[in-house]
Amino acid sequence: MIKSTIFIEENVDISKYPKLRAFLKRKNDGYTPKKSNVFTREQVNDFLVQAPDNTYLLMKVVTVLGIAGACRSDELCKLTLDVNFKNFDDIIVVTIPDSKNGMSRTFTITSRLGSVSHLEILKKYIKIRLEIKTEISRFFMRYQAGRCYNQPVGKNTLSMIPNKIAQFLKLEHPETYTGHSFRRTSATLLANTGVDVLAIKRHGGWKSATIAESYVADSLSNKNEIANRILYNDTSTPGSSSTSHHAVLMDQSDNIEPPVTEMERSNHFEKNVTISKREGNNYPDFINVTKCNNCTITINIHS
Repeated sequence: MIKSTIFIEENVDISKYPKLRAFLKRKNDGYTPKKSNVFTREQVNDFLVQAPDNTYLLMKVVTVLGIAGACRSDELCKLTLDVNFKNFDDIIVVTIPDSKNGMSRTFTITSRLGSVSHLEILKKYIKIRLEIKTEISRFFMRYQAGRCYNQPVGKNTLSMIPNKIAQFLKLEHPETYTGHSFRRTSATLLANTGVDVLAIKRHGGWKSATIAESYVADSLSNKNEIANRILYNDTSTPGSSSTSHHAVLMDQSDNIEPPVTEMERSNHFEKNVTISKREGNNYPDFINVTKCNNCTITINIHS
């Protein structure tokens, strides 16, 4: 940051001064930057369920979009209904075309049975938003007493929403929940599902792995999982390198499938998995496996 600022303001490249860089590095030892506090998944769900829509619907929508898409306050402020949203029956696709680092992002809002209906929250606000006739295309308009008014919501107002949510939930030190809390919460919740750094970078649009990791807050659930793996060799919850945006808001327990009997597993295998071997003069020999999902296949080749 200092290097870039001095280069822009004074046109001086401090990388040519090794003693100065060493001095700044020594001064930086032990420094811990202040970061926005993050919400837990339970706190987010408590707010979405307990807060009355008549007063807090706008804040709920900002929370859903901010966490699902790891959005900055400025990105939320620039959202427009006609450009950034594509509404389907069971999904809403949101596009962030102009981010801070120039990387466009796309995320989705979905809904599941047995959990908070994030999709219905968003659709309810969109319906109310469409009731006002205005030439302003901004998505977030002033919301009060169950209706929208012809006044766009500014960046500073959006930045104060995490603080108001913390006050509603009666959390300690609500002033530590700033406009960056949604972005850090999103990265932390996604990291807690066990994804790798590449997935976190792609989700938040970060170019550097170091920056992406700096957004992830330490969580007690992660520490408990690590302790169980070290002390008890517990590998029952391995991480996954694949991810989807609804995994940030949805609880992992929503993904649990009912137990399958040995007979059902055998029938399921015979019905869905196809293994064939292709041989020919014009093609190399190979084994083709199709219709295979969530399977582990071991192939031993003996010559």
